[in-house]
Amino acid sequence: MNTEDHRPSSILSFWSDKTVVDQDLTETTDHHSSSVFDLTTTNHHHHRRRQCLIVKHITRRQSETHRAFLKRVSNEYCITSVLSHQNVVGSLDLLMENYRFCMVMNLTEMGDPLLSLIRTGSAFNSKVVKKYIRQLGQAVHYIHTLGIAHRDIRPSNLLVMPDGVLKLTGFHDAHVFQSPSQHHRLKSQGKCGELPYQSPEVLFWWDHDHTSSSSVKKKKNTCQQMSSLSHTDDDHLFYWATALDIWSIGINLLYFIRGEIPWSVACIHHSARYSDYILHRQSSIMPPLPHSFEHFLHRILDPDPSSRMNIEQLINDPWLMMP
Repeated sequence: MNTEDHRPSSILSFWSDKTVVDQDLTETTDHHSSSVFDLTTTNHHHHRRRQCLIVKHITRRQSETHRAFLKRVSNEYCITSVLSHQNVVGSLDLLMENYRFCMVMNLTEMGDPLLSLIRTGSAFNSKVVKKYIRQLGQAVHYIHTLGIAHRDIRPSNLLVMPDGVLKLTGFHDAHVFQSPSQHHRLKSQGKCGELPYQSPEVLFWWDHDHTSSSSVKKKKNTCQQMSSLSHTDDDHLFYWATALDIWSIGINLLYFIRGEIPWSVACIHHSARYSDYILHRQSSIMPPLPHSFEHFLHRILDPDPSSRMNIEQLINDPWLMMP
């Protein structure tokens, strides 16, 4: 049914009055719903153009104030609207429909979340893993050069298109650490993403909602102290978001290989697997692997963000560049 009653109102005047939207499909994924819309636009030359685009519906979280919700939506759109890269999902417009925000994504087909491919048991051999990490590395390198950190890199925010291209999406927790007019980088603060993908220096921001007892909370506080031994009293409140992105890539890398998350939290007092990794650097978190890969992984999952591999080193690492 192609009627103007089904056309969302454009906040940014991107759609013309003669744009018709026909909603074909709705799917619910990860706190958001996405729809496939068939667009028919008539321009001033009376030429009609049909195009299928993905529209992401954004709703307010239960614990979120109206002000915080507006800030989150506007932040995500402002960031994604400037993105243009084959491995990154950008946005074309921000719309409002029935008091809900709709973001028109620069996608003509949905793609498969990488998480669903892992859960269905799709084989991720070394060649496939390198292919995905290379593309993810290019996506992160691109946004870092723009002064943007993602802060929530996980399989559910990675789409695999029918042609095999991997695309990074889900910029709701993204942080601008350097604007074009700035000559210095800014540290980040605040909780973001999901706990298993967070680096040790970010644990301070994870409150008691993610712990089950006071004893666990005390252990977590110990982890925070250990992760900031070289920091001043206030410095542990801030972290480099780019270093967090690198750590998250490492967790995704292990997820691709193992088919499961390596540990629940990067704290030696709360995760035996993580403790084993820190103490021995070769453990049950991964099968025996070539030395070149171990070296690559250890530089990504370095608990010290100051010596952790950066994105330029990652995309140029010998292991990743090998066929």
